[in-house]
Amino acid sequence: SLLRPCLFYDVTHGRGSHRGGSVSYQNIHEALFTLQLYELLQRVTELAGIKVSVGIITPYKLQLKFLHREFDVVLKSDEGK
Repeated sequence: SLLRPCLFYDVTHGRGSHRGGSVSYQNIHEALFTLQLYELLQRVTELAGIKVSVGIITPYKLQLKFLHREFDVVLKSDEGK
């Protein structure tokens, strides 16, 4: 079921990378998959008339920064509001 309490996805085609001499990692494929999954979840729950809370956990600061930038665009859109 899409709405289980906790789900993990293995994004096998993604690769971690460093940027600008950072020791932290980012994986753009994982981040974009996360964004797409979030958008799907929002559409499904909106149609069902329910609200959910979503948490995304990453141990990498560089990945977190990338996620913040990508989600900032979505959350500031009309649909994201």
